[in-house]
This record gives sequence, C-alpha cells and structure tokens, in this order.
Amino acid sequence: MPPSTRGCAGRCGGGGPCRSRSRGSATGNGGSSGSMRSPPSCGSLKASWGWQSLGSRRRADAVSPPKRRRSSMGRSTLAVSRGFSAAGRRGGANDARPRYHRSDRRLLAPEMGWDATTAEFEPGRYAAIDVGTNSVLLLVADIDRRGRLTPVLERARITRLGAGLGRQQRLQPAAMQRTLATVCHFVRDSRQANADAIAIVGTAVFRDAANGPEFADQLLTATGLPVEIVSGTQEAELVFAGNLRDERLPTAAERVILDIGGGSTEIVRGTAEGPYATESYRIGAVGLTESCFHHDPPTQTEFEAAQQAIEAAFGALELLSPRASLLGTGGTVLNLAAMALAVALLRVPSSSEDVIPRGVTVAGADLGGLTRQQATQVLETHLARLRTAPVMLTFEGRTWQPTLAELGGNIDPERTLDRATVGQSLFARLRTRLLGARPEPAPLYLTLDQQQLDRYLSRLAAEIDRPPAIPHLELRDGQLLLHEPQPGVRVDQGRLRETVIHALQSLQPSAVEIPVQAVPAAYGEQDVETAVAKLRGFLSQPLTLTFEGRTWEIDPETVATLLLLVERPEAPAGQRLAVRFAEEQTANYLGTLLGDLWRPAKDAEVAWDGQRVVPVSESQDGLELDLPARLAALDEAIERGASEVPVQVKRIEPAISSDNLEELGIRELI
Repeated sequence: MPPSTRGCAGRCGGGGPCRSRSRGSATGNGGSSGSMRSPPSCGSLKASWGWQSLGSRRRADAVSPPKRRRSSMGRSTLAVSRGFSAAGRRGGANDARPRYHRSDRRLLAPEMGWDATTAEFEPGRYAAIDVGTNSVLLLVADIDRRGRLTPVLERARITRLGAGLGRQQRLQPAAMQRTLATVCHFVRDSRQANADAIAIVGTAVFRDAANGPEFADQLLTATGLPVEIVSGTQEAELVFAGNLRDERLPTAAERVILDIGGGSTEIVRGTAEGPYATESYRIGAVGLTESCFHHDPPTQTEFEAAQQAIEAAFGALELLSPRASLLGTGGTVLNLAAMALAVALLRVPSSSEDVIPRGVTVAGADLGGLTRQQATQVLETHLARLRTAPVMLTFEGRTWQPTLAELGGNIDPERTLDRATVGQSLFARLRTRLLGARPEPAPLYLTLDQQQLDRYLSRLAAEIDRPPAIPHLELRDGQLLLHEPQPGVRVDQGRLRETVIHALQSLQPSAVEIPVQAVPAAYGEQDVETAVAKLRGFLSQPLTLTFEGRTWEIDPETVATLLLLVERPEAPAGQRLAVRFAEEQTANYLGTLLGDLWRPAKDAEVAWDGQRVVPVSESQDGLELDLPARLAALDEAIERGASEVPVQVKRIEPAISSDNLEELGIRELI
C-alpha cells in the first residue's frame, strides 16, 4: 500500500486513499484528517433522529443505519452496528461484546459506497437514547427504505449528569443515580413501544469523566445494553447529519451547525453533500455555569470570567462566509430564542387585561376571547353538572349520587378565572407560537375537605357493610338441610377515597363501582360438623314441655323453625358455631302454646269480725312464663341432647294474701 494511503486504510475500510476536502485543522481521534470517514456506528442514530434548528428535538429525515451493503473491498458493512446488535434487539441478552465501546471512527463514508442521499435503509422501528451532560433524550421512530423517519415517541429529562464534573473530573453518585433511573425508564418505554433495536449513546460527559467507563458498566448491568461513547468529532458529524436532509431548513450553499451541549460545543461546516470541517470544543453550558457563576443574579466579575473562558475556547474560530446559514441546536439556543422573541410575540396588550386570551380552556370549556363576566357565566353553566353529581357510586344495583359539597369539594371560580385571564406561561405560549402545540388548559381550582369526604364515605359504608351470613337451617321430610352461608362485605374506604378523588380530578362526571372487601366467617368446617351433629341428635324426636303434670309436645319440623346457628368467635375450634333457639320466634310460639298457663294474681277479700280482719275469699298467686329462664333451659337441652324440658314460670304474689292478713296491721275500725 502506498504511504499516502497507509494511515487511513484501517479507518475508512477502503482500498484507496481517502478524499480530503477538509478546511481548517479539524481532525478525528488519532489525528486523522477532518474528512476521514468510516461506516456508521450506533451513534449515527443521534444524527438520524437528531437535533434541529432552534434546539427543536423533532423529526429529522437524515442519515439512519443503512442495511447491509457491499464495499469496494468486498467487505460487508452492517447498518445496525455495535449499539444495535444482539443486546440492543429484543430478546438478545447473550451478547459477548465489550461492556462499552469508545468509538474512534468517522461516521460518514461515501468512499465506501454509502451516499446519504441515495442509500437504502433497513426498515424498522429504532430507539436512540442520548445521555448528555445536562439531559437524557429518547426518540423512538419508524424508518423506511429511503431513510425517512416517523417519530413514535419522544422524551427528554434533565438529570445534570455532569454536575460537579469540572471540579473533580468524576461523575457524582447522586447524578449517576438520577441518570441511571432515567435511562432504565427510557429503555422500558422503548421496549413498550416495540422498538426493534435500542442504542445508548454517550457524549462529552463520558469522555471527560475519569469514571465515565465505570458508569457505562453500570448502565450495561442495569439495562443489558452497551453504551456507545462517541468522540467529539463524531458528535459534530452526527449533529450535521441530523440537519442535512431537513427540507424545512435553508438551502444555502454552505451551512454551519452550532450545537451547544452541557459539556461540549460542536461546530460543523458543510454543504448538502456533507461536512468538510468539524470542531468539538470542551466547553458547554453546565461546565461554564459551574466554573464561572456562583451567585443569582451573577456578578459582573462572573460575567467577565465567563466571557474570557468563551473567548479562550473560540478565539481561533474561523469567520462565517456571507453565503453560509448558521443553524443552532440544543436547549441553550432555544432559551436564547425564547428570550429574544418573548416580548415581540407574547406581550398581552394592556387593553385586554380583562379578556381571556385566545385558546384558553378550563375543564373543557372554551373561554378564549370572553370577558371575565361572560367567562363566569359560561364556566358556571359548564360546571353545574360537576357540582350536582360529580360521581355516581354503584354497588349491587344500588346507586348513590352525592353532590360535590357532600364529598367535601369546592370550586373557586374567581381564582380559576384569575389564572385564565393571565393565560399560559411564557414557555407554554412560546411552544404554541413556534411549534404549533395546542394551548395548555388553565387549571380549575378545586379544593377538597378530606374530613368531610371521610364522613360521607363512613355513612355510605354503614349502609353497605354486612357481616357474614350464618348457614340457614331447614328440616324437610325428616332431612336436615344446611344452606350455604354468604360471606360478609365491607367497603374498602381507602380505595374508594382514592377512586373518588381521581374522578373529581378528571373534572368530568364519572361512574364509580364501590370497591368492597369480603369478610370471612370466623368458623370452619369442623365447627359446622359439630353443630350439625348436635342438631341431628336434638331433632331425632319430638320436644316435650312439662308443667305440674301437664305436657305439650312439639314435632321436630316445628322445633327446627325455631332454631338458628350463632357464631362464637372467642370459642375454641370446633365450638365456634352454637345451636340456639331464636328469642323472638320462640317467645311468640310459646306464648301461644302455653297461653292458658298465664293468670293474674288474685287478692284476698277481707272483712272485720269485731276483733280482727278475716278472709272472705282466698287469695291466689299469678303465673307468667319466665322467658329468659325458658330459653336458657331449651338451649341447655340442646347441649345435653334432652327431649323433655320443664316449663319455667314466674309466680306473682298478690298484694293481699290470705296467708298473712296479720301483716296488714289492721287493729280496729274507725
């Protein structure tokens, strides 16, 4: 191989010399020329689904991994490279590759037959997770054979992985924990979105931190996916590729991409054919903030220090051509654009202070353009149903429709309209104007008295709760039948409270099924068997009642209608069901059966014989059934298996007894 080609053959994979159109001193890792290029690594997904003008992280019809093609040397290059091999694809857990990969290749390689404008791509759904110094980004998108992307899912979360890096050159545990949790969450979201492959790309923060590879190991352990650590040059090229084919951007002959990240800044110059110069600077928003700014607001000295740091980093930067278009990406550029455009785009005229801004809604009611008085009327009408019947509670065919006040809720219309009149936040309105997003609804101020809600739920539970039903007894044709018991029911007030609160927060009348818990009985099979055995013995013959030589016989079928089972939770196992006579039914039955036993007490009639009081007619004791004693005797007969039970009565003494007239104390007639 000629000496002129020897240094780049391993990088670009071609057999001939690399074509160089580099301007400036941009080089890749290892000191290769700025135009040295190689097949795309997994990091190219950052370019494919990358960052566009004004920092908008949206669709970019740019370079995505091409499917397998043949190079001029006959070698096969794979569209889905390291980050998209076994571990990245669903079900591919047995990957024997290194735990992380620090890429040292250039990414765009027309020398190998891959032209970004004509390449064919492997169709599928891919996910890219960009772990940066300040934030973690997720994009899941579908790609067709022409490389056109259709975003499916986009996520962004600020984790500040690079916090404290400038002072110690090490990632801090808290920052790593935040980022690890976010990456795991994004991997889970990607798999739920049915991504065919997932790539995790690390940028400047991994390159600069001494423990960057250690954190990459932690991500691999937690997700099963390796981290592709791209170089500064690669990162710059990826940014350019992400903007290369966006038809909405200016079509100037020359374009310059400025990407301000948290830990580094990339500047890429190029044309529609690709980049020809790339620079990556180790200065970013997070690092600059931590090294220069220590007060809020910053002091003049801090501003001067930051300016000096920026001038030192970019002092040798080549000026732009008048024909070039400058495109900025990243959150810093978006913030600067917001600050510049806020006054011009978002100022509300003073004459409209009492008018609700256009597009503002409250609980689904469109209040935009209305005066406060008009908005009050519309809002009151819209919320009428929410106040009268915010939820309908149902259970076993029964319904309850409490008012909002009964549930402890209260709507504050004045505060709601105050917020609606102010309108959206600055950034929400900016997002609406610049990105075409739908206006965010103004909040409805709804307060909730938890104690009042708990009181209502307690009253509701008292109507629904029921203890376990004891088995029902029946003697039919001489056979003892034991009907299946029903479990008890208790309202799950904790779950019901959460459900009701969630329904109120939805600001829409809702139907809620009341959650309940089954209440099991305290007895078991052994207790039932013991009780049934006693019943069978007691009902095997008629029950005979006796009193002073008289008898009354009750057939077993009739006796069975007077019996019930009583639960005794405190009793030992086997005795927790007791057979007892039902008090009310038994009292009514015996009152009719033994009615002729009842008699009132009769006083003695007396007269005076000149010396003392003497009886004219004898007194007589009264009789009445002693029901408590009667029931106790019957229950005892069940336990003993007795079939004959004496009738228990109470004797009532007369007020004037013929047996003790002397106690009247009458000595003479007056």
